Parts: sequence; C-alpha cells; structure tokens
Amino acid sequence: MNYFSTDKFLRQLKTQLDERSNGIKNDLIWDGCIIAQRIVDLDKPANHNDITKQMAEMRTLIDMIEAYEYDCNNLYSEFDRLFCERHGEGKHSASAIDAMDIIANISNRIYDIAPHLDYFFKDPDNDTIQQIYNNSFVMTFEIPKGALSESHSV
Repeated sequence: MNYFSTDKFLRQLKTQLDERSNGIKNDLIWDGCIIAQRIVDLDKPANHNDITKQMAEMRTLIDMIEAYEYDCNNLYSEFDRLFCERHGEGKHSASAIDAMDIIANISNRIYDIAPHLDYFFKDPDNDTIQQIYNNSFVMTFEIPKGALSESHSV
C-alpha cells in the first residue's frame, strides 16, 4: 500500500525552503558587497547623504533576507502544525485527501502565512509543492495475519 508520509513531505519542504533561502541570502549578500564598494568609492570627504542612502539600501537588503527567512519558517511551521493537529503528535502518515486539503488550506491563506513564498502556490509554472507531494508517498507492506507462527516470533 502507498501512504502519504508527513515526515517525508516536511523533510523535502525543509530542504527546498533552505535551498531557496540560502540562494536568496547569497544573492542579496552579493548585492550588499556591491553597495559596500560604492561606499568605499565615494569621494573623500564623503557626503553624509550619499553614505546614508547607501546604508539605507543595505538595511533594505537585510530586511529582505530576514523577511524571506521568516516566511520560510512560517510556511514550514504551518504545515507541521496542521499535520500534527489533524493526525496527532508523532503520527507520520496521512491520507492523500487530508494532505491535499492541508495544502489547499495553506494555499488559500498563503498571503497571511508567508507572502514572500506565494509563488509556491500561485505561480502556474512553479510545481514545487506538487512535486514534494508526489514524492511523499511511501510503500508499505502488510504481513498477512497468521503468516508469523509462534515458532517465528521474536
């Protein structure tokens, strides 16, 4: 039988969010280096307004990094919370219908949960969540009743 693994879904989601967050962070840090170089290149004595403008750009980059990381944590936490709420703490599987319902629930509230990650749900060209969902099924095997006799029990 195939079961939807909430653990597998959450692990894959965490990996995707970490990769995206690190990519954004690296890009914005690089932009910060460019701004820092502009400050260094300012004529001496530097105009305080020019320095203030450059530092405000740096603050904007820092705010963008923090907001993206915050949204990544919120999205992960909301999936984790809903899986636990519906299936209990420590339960590792859900029905496919329940999982789709949770995904739809979060999709409908994405602007409240993680507005910087709305593209995961609203961009028709982005199938990240769908791929994570598809890859979260695990096959299990049931041992038929009576297959293990008392002589085989551990």
